[in-house]
Amino acid sequence: MMIINPYIFFSFDTDALAFFSAAGITDNTQKLAVDKLVKDLKSYGLWTKMYAIYPFVGGSATTHKFNLKNPVDSDAAYRLIFNGAWVHSSTGILGNGTSTYVDTKLGFHILPQNNAHVSLYCRTDTTGNIIDMGAQSSSANFHTFIDCKLSGSFIARLNTSGLNNASSLNSDAKGFYQVYRTTSNQLNTRRNLATVGTFSNTTTTPGAFTYSYYIGNVNYDGSPYPGYYSNREYSFASFGEGFSDSDSTNFYNSVQTFQTSLSRQI
Repeated sequence: MMIINPYIFFSFDTDALAFFSAAGITDNTQKLAVDKLVKDLKSYGLWTKMYAIYPFVGGSATTHKFNLKNPVDSDAAYRLIFNGAWVHSSTGILGNGTSTYVDTKLGFHILPQNNAHVSLYCRTDTTGNIIDMGAQSSSANFHTFIDCKLSGSFIARLNTSGLNNASSLNSDAKGFYQVYRTTSNQLNTRRNLATVGTFSNTTTTPGAFTYSYYIGNVNYDGSPYPGYYSNREYSFASFGEGFSDSDSTNFYNSVQTFQTSLSRQI
């Protein structure tokens, strides 16, 4: 009896292959996990909404810097620049809490004002003054950031006017955080599959400012905000267009499957 090898019929997604080539990913477990992530995002109609996806696979600064959506080693492709002594490992990137931040080169004027999302997967629970990601202009009164846990609360803004926080109690920083909007006056936040809140939250424009998003701190008027460096570990981040609630659920399931395949899920 002839035995047919099922792997003969398997093929990697072309976007996944481009990422493997750029980042030098050769480990089969990592390749299958990334390929599954890309295929899931495409099947849910989420791939086209993405401007930047950072899966943090490969265990080094070289592999971690590439944007899965456009894996080109350039600022225009939103390739990451790591500042300070980040710890790179198979589980992600870990800040030191005193000097580390990541420049995405993705300006906060790039995401549509009333149709945007940011996400971050945090693997460690620490306390203190930490801003996990974001950018803001004091002159334009324009704010986007995620605080997974600051003074016992998950706090977020996205293309927000003024100091209007979306804030919910949170006792554990670990989890997958999504902040998204598809209107000018409503902001949605999620931690894992739980809808943390829907907030009345008005957008504004960044004006002439083009500050880029940081991970591990917030880009405050062109520089990291003193005293708010992160000592948490991150294993995924993304920036793009806004979600429906069903999109958000599908996104969580896609990312959680990816993390589980790499044995680093929360």
